[in-house]
Amino acid sequence: MRHKLHTWAAACLLALWGISGCDTVDQPFKNAVNVDWASVVYGDTVRQTESTVYIEDFTGHTCKNCPKATKVLVKLDSLYGDRVVPLAIHARSSGFSNVDTSYPTDFSTPESESLWNYFGPPIGLPNGMVQRADYPNNQWKSYTTWQTRAVDFLAEAPEALFEVVPGWNADGRQAVLQYRITAASARTNPVHVAFYLTESGIVSPQLMPDNTRNRTYTHNHVLRAAPKGILGLSALPANSVAGGTFSGWVAYELPGGWNASRVDWIAVAYDAVTYEVLQAVAVPAL
Repeated sequence: MRHKLHTWAAACLLALWGISGCDTVDQPFKNAVNVDWASVVYGDTVRQTESTVYIEDFTGHTCKNCPKATKVLVKLDSLYGDRVVPLAIHARSSGFSNVDTSYPTDFSTPESESLWNYFGPPIGLPNGMVQRADYPNNQWKSYTTWQTRAVDFLAEAPEALFEVVPGWNADGRQAVLQYRITAASARTNPVHVAFYLTESGIVSPQLMPDNTRNRTYTHNHVLRAAPKGILGLSALPANSVAGGTFSGWVAYELPGGWNASRVDWIAVAYDAVTYEVLQAVAVPAL
């Protein structure tokens, strides 16, 4: 459910979290926007109470085995719902995301390339990271192990929890996410937060395991942008106590070609030293 807040109400919500409604997204972050807060329509607040698992799926539309990895993510979604947060990363450097007449949709982005180069590259596709665990020496996990690893992480107590409120300004196609991250336990290392925008429901050809081309394949959770950069922002400092919090907001003006009704925000909190993900959340932008 979404509701439009009057200017004073929006200001009160921002003030409650210690966020200034007059701020803009800091440069040099991509597509910085001034938010017309009076026109923002807010969605429901999401307050986490359980651990989640974040899976970065490095994939490509000419990778014939990549649909097998997608099936694992679909199964995990059916079992655990929004406790599993997937991100599909199409990098041109993989050699499986090039565009031609048979595979015309360009799913690659500068952020995809940056993630590919920063954490990898992986050896072969499909491949992925589960919570970015075991970085930098053993972070790449075959899709055949994702379910087992996801179950292990979901059984753990959460190390951090998100509270998020998505907002949408239709006039400017502005997607807004207000967030608060809270440490569930004392933290030795600092914590950073990163933000990604994904689009689902994109119908475009995909090479299949039997070497056929599925012209009506549906691509989901495709990385579209990282408004604060792929590594995001500093949130909680080193030696934070349990209950320590950090609040803020991030905004992005969606390009006209995106289907806003199929766009999601992903927020990720991770250990700034080991890069292991502590918690993630996904919410619709609209």
